[in-house]
Amino acid sequence: MPRATLCKFRLDIYCTFVVCAALIVLFMIYWHESEFEIKQQHVASYRGPEINDHQQMSFVEETQKLSEFDKQRLRTSYHCEARYLGCFESDIRSDQGHGVFVTKNVTSMTKELCLSQCSKRSLSGIKSGYVALLEGSVCACARYSRSFIRELSTDACKRSCPGNENDVCGGKMAASLYRIINPCFKGLHLSEDFVDSRHLACYSSDEDFLETIVFRQGASTTECVLHCGILKNSLAFVDTRGRCGCGKMTKKLFITPKLLECSDLNEEKKIQVYRTLAEDERCSRIKILPPGNYVKIVLTSAPGSGNTWTRFLLESATGYYTGSTYKDGSLDELGYFGEMRLNQTIIIKDHMFRGKSYMRKYDAAILVVRNPYEAAISNFNRHMSHNYTGFADRSAFNSLAFERDLDVHPGVWRNLFQFVIESKKPFLLVFYHNLVENPVAETRRMVKFVSQEAGLKVDDLEDRLLCLSQQTSGRAQRKKSKQGFPRDLFTDDMKRNLNAQVTAVREMLEGIGLEKTLPPYEREFFDG
Repeated sequence: MPRATLCKFRLDIYCTFVVCAALIVLFMIYWHESEFEIKQQHVASYRGPEINDHQQMSFVEETQKLSEFDKQRLRTSYHCEARYLGCFESDIRSDQGHGVFVTKNVTSMTKELCLSQCSKRSLSGIKSGYVALLEGSVCACARYSRSFIRELSTDACKRSCPGNENDVCGGKMAASLYRIINPCFKGLHLSEDFVDSRHLACYSSDEDFLETIVFRQGASTTECVLHCGILKNSLAFVDTRGRCGCGKMTKKLFITPKLLECSDLNEEKKIQVYRTLAEDERCSRIKILPPGNYVKIVLTSAPGSGNTWTRFLLESATGYYTGSTYKDGSLDELGYFGEMRLNQTIIIKDHMFRGKSYMRKYDAAILVVRNPYEAAISNFNRHMSHNYTGFADRSAFNSLAFERDLDVHPGVWRNLFQFVIESKKPFLLVFYHNLVENPVAETRRMVKFVSQEAGLKVDDLEDRLLCLSQQTSGRAQRKKSKQGFPRDLFTDDMKRNLNAQVTAVREMLEGIGLEKTLPPYEREFFDG
């Protein structure tokens, strides 16, 4: 064979070998990616077997181990806690640069990717609590809700996200809208404090208060909480043998005793229950009403009495946003979506500073009553810190600013009772200390009043109260101070003023047959 022909023959063999090898490599890559996508879709869509409310909770013996694939996914995924608000008409591009940041045409867009991007902006100091997915590949981060005009039917938001076909990325001029509840994080970078904050209680596994869905072995508490969240289950529970369970609560949770000390339990029967980052779809959705003329119920109180927290309780229980006469942008940022939509709400916050004529606008009233001494301190904390959850410096309580606040506060506290009583309209008294001690029972009482006066039907009330029982703290509730305030911040002159207002209110209530209604809020004087 001629040398040239031999070289060409060898070259043809070599080229054929290279092409075949390349085809094999491409096939392996395609097979691996397809398998990953199948597993990913399986994990995202898995719900587990249906279990009725009467089936006792128990860990099955044939539990599967948390696979390396699952653990790798936990280490590489973004984990976000967010609430779905609905499908909204939005031309958000026109608001770009006005508290709005838009990323366009992201071919790998997913819900988690968009949420994590907006979360990073918030953590860097650029507030971006509202997250919108539009037109299949557009992600928008917004500080305020004004960019979202009106709610649309779910049919308007049907485009799948290119990075995950199980996620919905809005539609034409329509946004799949979310509100970030807690900042997103990647992997397993969770502090112990955060995991502890998800802890609900210790229970006995003999109690049938949970619907169990899926079990895994070999998972840490953090891995269990995150894994159950990925599987769209709202609860995770861990026993002493290292078994992880995912599920949701049943209505029996109301009558299931929480155990203050797990150490009293037999090790075999002890389980710790945690909230995951997933929404409980039975009761997470809160809606805005279409514009209209509705019966108006004023939610009124002296400043510092827990009005904003009460709004959170009512929104969670009714499934409808509350409004406000103040259009407070800082509350809109915190997720009070009805704050800027007065004509789309039934329950409206109003401290009625402008006088009793304002009661004419309302058909009924819920009056939240807090000890005026405690309310005065709470309101001063808000004034001095310029936010709903901050604290005034301890030294500020010895300043003229605190004295000036106390000159005004008692009169406001008394006037509210006068305005509501003299209006002769239906009203409900709600005492703050009762809300703190039993928020679910008091919220049920408020919802009954709203239903009676406004005709608002809440068919899923008990499911909603069940969810509320697991998270009652709200979005703007101040935590207890660690500053160590003096036992009594009030001078005798301040006490005389406040005590006089309490006496006047007690007499008003007795005048309409509500004897022994007001607690003994008066304080003793230093000088006897």
